[in-house]
Amino acid sequence: MAQGRSIYKQILTNFIESITPRKLSGTLVGKDHNGTMYYESPAKTSGSLRKSARWFVPVKKEDFDQELPPEWVAWLRHRRRYPPTEEEIQINLIKAKEVLKKSSALDSNKQEKVEQPELNRKSSFPTYKEYEINPGPPDRK
Repeated sequence: MAQGRSIYKQILTNFIESITPRKLSGTLVGKDHNGTMYYESPAKTSGSLRKSARWFVPVKKEDFDQELPPEWVAWLRHRRRYPPTEEEIQINLIKAKEVLKKSSALDSNKQEKVEQPELNRKSSFPTYKEYEINPGPPDRK
């Protein structure tokens, strides 16, 4: 005669699994210039609509507001199928530095040309002939 599952054993097993930290098993896909490592574990079944799990492990675990390269963010959010290559990241970093250099040059040229308005001067409220100052019929006394 077959024994049934013990409900107490199942409850105890689920409780122990909920307390112990989860060990994510995945393959290391890449590493960025900051040292952040990116992992991926494939979907459980091939026919399901479930996507593969992708995550990263930062160098400083306390730094929750860490900036990630946009290529890796796109990969993490499944916007791109394959992880970015080192060459692609380097090319995009060079382009970003060029854009910053050009924008700072434009800002410095613009600041020289723009005159600072007088902030201490009081401007009067505009008055127009077609509008009444005190609307309505004139007061009769």
